[in-house]
Amino acid sequence: MSEIKTLISKVDSMAKSQLKMAGDFSKFRNDQTTFNKRIDSYMDTDSKTGRKGLFEQTAKNSEDIVLLKQENKVSDGKKAVAIGIFVGIGAVLKWAVGLIF
Repeated sequence: MSEIKTLISKVDSMAKSQLKMAGDFSKFRNDQTTFNKRIDSYMDTDSKTGRKGLFEQTAKNSEDIVLLKQENKVSDGKKAVAIGIFVGIGAVLKWAVGLIF
């Protein structure tokens, strides 16, 4: 009879442990679902608010970086041409001043 009571006590203890584990797992799944939804909100574009998601924003940033690099190259080219023109004008003026004086 005492063996049966011991066995029932062990089964009861195991059932309580299993119930606690099931509750913990359920809480974990709910927390994970909430976390996943939050991550998805950062990744995906929200058409309601117009906020771009990570993937779309990264693509847009990449395009902007390429355009900035091109603009910098054009700007550097313009500077080089301007310097060349000023050097040329300076050389012509120096030449002209040398002829006059």
